[in-house]
Amino acid sequence: AEKTATLLDFDRVFGLNLSIPVKEIVLKEVQALVKNYEDARKNKDWERSDRLRGEIKALGWEVADIVGGTKITKIKKVLSPNIQEAF
Repeated sequence: AEKTATLLDFDRVFGLNLSIPVKEIVLKEVQALVKNYEDARKNKDWERSDRLRGEIKALGWEVADIVGGTKITKIKKVLSPNIQEAF
């Protein structure tokens, strides 16, 4: 927690904008796969929807089925377990 506070202080002083969330851009290829995934689930084609889920994940995105639709989020890459401990 202390290291995070220090990093955010540096951010504020140097204007690095590290604390401002970056809007994630979803590639058109991923958007098309998600649309196909939704269609497959709508048609109860579970084998196809599972395959598409795997393709989406291979591109670095996680698919979650929520009430009223589908939510996709970018999979965060962890460089090292030690880096997580630093924050």
